[in-house]
Amino acid sequence: MSIFSLGHAPRFDGTDASDSLSQAKSTLSPSSTEEFTRAYAEGSNNPQRIKRLNRNQNNLRSITNKGPVKATEQITGSTPATRRSYSPQLGIGSGRQQRTAVNTRIGRINSHQPHIHTWQNQVSPYRPCTWKTNVAAEKHGSSYSDSSWRKRRKRLITRIIGCLIVILLAFGGFCAIIVFRDAKDITAQSQNMIAEAKSIADKAKDKDSDGINSIASSLAAQISDLKSKTNGISWQVATLVPVIGQDIQSARTVVTEMDNLCQYALVPACDALAQMQSGNLIKDETIDLASLQSISSTLGQISPILQNSSKQLNSLPKAHIGKLNEAIGKIKDLLSGANSALDQVNDVAPLLPQMFGANAQPRTYLIVAQNNAELRSTGGFPGTIGTLTLSDGKIALGKFTEAHDLKWYDQPGFDVTDEERIIFGDRVGKVPADTDFIPDFSRASYLLSEMWKDQKGGRIDGVIAIDPVFLQRLLALTGGITASNGMVVDGDNAARVLMHDGYQKLPTKAKDLFFAEVAGLAFQKIMGNIGEVSKIKLSETILQAIKEHRFQAWMVNPDEQNAIVKMGCSGTLSADKAAPKLGVFVADDTSSKMSWYLSLKTEIGQASKNQDGSTTYSVKTTIKNNLKHKDATGVVKYITGGNVTKRDVTDMVNKVYFFAPSGGLISDLKQDGFSQQGLGPALANYMDHQVIYSTIQTLGDSVTTYTYKVTVTSDAAQPLDLETTPTAQDVAGWK
Repeated sequence: MSIFSLGHAPRFDGTDASDSLSQAKSTLSPSSTEEFTRAYAEGSNNPQRIKRLNRNQNNLRSITNKGPVKATEQITGSTPATRRSYSPQLGIGSGRQQRTAVNTRIGRINSHQPHIHTWQNQVSPYRPCTWKTNVAAEKHGSSYSDSSWRKRRKRLITRIIGCLIVILLAFGGFCAIIVFRDAKDITAQSQNMIAEAKSIADKAKDKDSDGINSIASSLAAQISDLKSKTNGISWQVATLVPVIGQDIQSARTVVTEMDNLCQYALVPACDALAQMQSGNLIKDETIDLASLQSISSTLGQISPILQNSSKQLNSLPKAHIGKLNEAIGKIKDLLSGANSALDQVNDVAPLLPQMFGANAQPRTYLIVAQNNAELRSTGGFPGTIGTLTLSDGKIALGKFTEAHDLKWYDQPGFDVTDEERIIFGDRVGKVPADTDFIPDFSRASYLLSEMWKDQKGGRIDGVIAIDPVFLQRLLALTGGITASNGMVVDGDNAARVLMHDGYQKLPTKAKDLFFAEVAGLAFQKIMGNIGEVSKIKLSETILQAIKEHRFQAWMVNPDEQNAIVKMGCSGTLSADKAAPKLGVFVADDTSSKMSWYLSLKTEIGQASKNQDGSTTYSVKTTIKNNLKHKDATGVVKYITGGNVTKRDVTDMVNKVYFFAPSGGLISDLKQDGFSQQGLGPALANYMDHQVIYSTIQTLGDSVTTYTYKVTVTSDAAQPLDLETTPTAQDVAGWK
């Protein structure tokens, strides 16, 4: 009878349980493989026996794996609660009796052992274990329980890791959903913000100070909300995703920098802009220097913010998402433009108070109205000249006079160089109105100011020049004026009246008085009303004039002049080889107002790289006389001029100057047009520039054409650019 069918367990205290278990192991160990083979053979035809033997073997394995006490409990059926009970069936009570009972039962088990097979290498549905492994394990101080625990621990760790992966994947998917949702919200919100940002300019143009500040605050709040979203855990986790995570991090950086720009640049800038709009920066012919200094300080604080944001965005890697890359590129371009403009403003803004006569140090400037109807290299004949004095911001206009009222000198003076006399003639050192044949505005202004001081006395701290086209744009902002003769000059007709109609309609003696009167009235109107003008519109008008060389300035103070150069309104010849500029300048020599009919065009063609690293461009310049013969008969002689070399009434005479870029070269120049004998193209050098100059005559409805090549040095980092004389052709209607 098997012990597994016993209904009662003997009572014993388990003192020798370990010994009993060892005995069980030794007794159950097979003596040889042949004995098990024989047992299997004998019972192979009895399935019930095989089943019973294998069941017993499995029970023995579970017993031995539980340790001494548990094994004894399994064999005897004893538990701590029953060990002290007496078994009436067996009559066993002492420890010795318990050991005897265990041994007796083990012996019974052993009697069935020959029938247990242990073919370890044969695949069988009934494959009992042997004690060999356990015995070997005991020799090394181990047991089946240790091995089983290690296996169970390994399976447990694997399951835990698997669960964590599933959880992370689920969390990642959740984060992806949130990021995708936020991204859609951000895209929609960004469109609204762009529309709001654009409306700031409209509010500024309308001088709506409250509207400017309201929009700035709204944008700052929205950007802050976007930053909170992109700083969330979902976005942080999303940055860990391979490849796309880099783009997500870039997007977070963009939002962070936009938040910095809004909080520390846009809001302060809008505050300053609102202050300019509401505070009337210029009122009662006085510039508010305190407000000017406050605005200058604000702009100085904004500049580092923009520079840092530009640096952060420029350091971002190229995005894998095309739209993100495009958006970042647009922001970079906007910041670059803003930085450039702000740098120019910050160069001059700190100097403005002293330039406006702060601290009881008055400044006096020559104001020159250049007339494009009679071209000079810098823009036009300085028909009207006056003074502007600033003392602690207070504006005082002096009397304006015609340039012809300044006397001519018998001999060239004022340190005019031999080069200047050869290229531009003695006139630049003798005639105040001809100093601007020289295309370098700073040099021409110096000579004019010296002649003015020589004849009028006083101190001149600089020269400011404007032309009728710029004046018309200013009058469009401030309102027009009415001359004593009843003629209205405003933002629609000023250029035409001052460059053509005034000469055509007014008697000769009245012309000069009319132009001097209009110049004075116009400046008074501008200075009196400019405080009420939208600063955005005013800035746009000034910047356009600077770009077209219709507003130029020269300062005696070197620091102020350097700031003017950086602003781009100095009119000086460029010495920058990295940014090469070709100069094409025209000056009227007809002694007329025929330049009203002139149109000037220069086309820079394709570039070709040379072996030495330099670059050569093909260039074409055309000068057209748009006066038709059928219209010339009605034009007054004051306009057509009296140069004795004119071939007919339509003929115009012009000096043309080609200035090569600094360090560059003009070559293969061909002129298709008429020049008097000895006045064709000639070569010279001026201020380290190669110069080609000639005197041409162009009949009505005809064209003079120049073709040539321009070579820039290997230092050039930018394409060839153009500096040229501003003409009247746009307002006159010539193409």
